[in-house]
Amino acid sequence: MTVSLHIKVEGLDALKRKLGADWTKPIQDGAVAVGQEIRNVVAEYPEGKVNSPVIWASEKQRRWWFASRREANLPFKYTRNSDAWSQRLGPSWTVRPEGQTNAVVGTKATYGPWVQSAEKQTAQHKATGWKTDKEAVEEVERGGKAMRIFRAIIQKWLKR
Repeated sequence: MTVSLHIKVEGLDALKRKLGADWTKPIQDGAVAVGQEIRNVVAEYPEGKVNSPVIWASEKQRRWWFASRREANLPFKYTRNSDAWSQRLGPSWTVRPEGQTNAVVGTKATYGPWVQSAEKQTAQHKATGWKTDKEAVEEVERGGKAMRIFRAIIQKWLKR
């Protein structure tokens, strides 16, 4: 799943001169901090119950689900977080620095794209209220948090 948030820093050359040789560190600190805000939004479980009846992507998917659950000797009803198949999607979201000035927000939950990717989210997960990766980025951007974070970090570094 890849959704990008780009922040334009005006006066970057002047800022680089003021920050000195290690100008990439505050930029990456800001990227990681913004990534944490995005992670906080995307990692939230939807409020309320799972949408019922289930909106299957196809009849094939529905048959696979019941056959696989039967074979694994699991109940047909999935229980978020405590189910044997749960990879605890919410807490699985992480943030890591990448390169010198970037950060990546991601999850290792194998089913994550079908639950929270703007490109692959199924109708069932949309109806249940799962936010997509794109919606999380837009929420952080729309709220002005990204700019406030970068402004605060850059000001802090300039005062050093």
